[in-house]
Amino acid sequence: MSTERCNVGYSFPDPDQTRRPEVPGFPIPLADGRPWHFARPRALLFPIFAAGGCSVGRAAGYVEPIRSLLDDFAATLVEAPPPGAISFDYGAFFLLAKGLLQAAHDLDDAAAGKLLAVPMAAVSALTTEVVAVAAGRRGVEGFVAEGLATEGAE
Repeated sequence: MSTERCNVGYSFPDPDQTRRPEVPGFPIPLADGRPWHFARPRALLFPIFAAGGCSVGRAAGYVEPIRSLLDDFAATLVEAPPPGAISFDYGAFFLLAKGLLQAAHDLDDAAAGKLLAVPMAAVSALTTEVVAVAAGRRGVEGFVAEGLATEGAE
């Protein structure tokens, strides 16, 4: 992905100082050229109540509000020409990207917006990487080690 600066004169925050270490993430270079973490799906435990009892299910995913942002983005995906191409709503994508970025870093909306302001030539790479993280296709080894392969709850 291009590391060209889109925000000349803006003083970007430091990714190490804003990082929420308790949130599993995968690094993606953003507008300042440095890698910033995007929250990965986590192992979730959920109760299943039936017939006066309770069992526990396990799944990989996100809790609110990221789950809704992911659903909103997925609802905008449509097949577009040429065959195999996908189009989507950029607003829904950037809301999802902002949510994943802010889950992993203590950032306000303005800072997140500046970091996500990549050159047009880099938008495709950014969307590919962010969607791969959200789908659980990036950082998988750490994800398995942190939750689904273990017996304990997070």
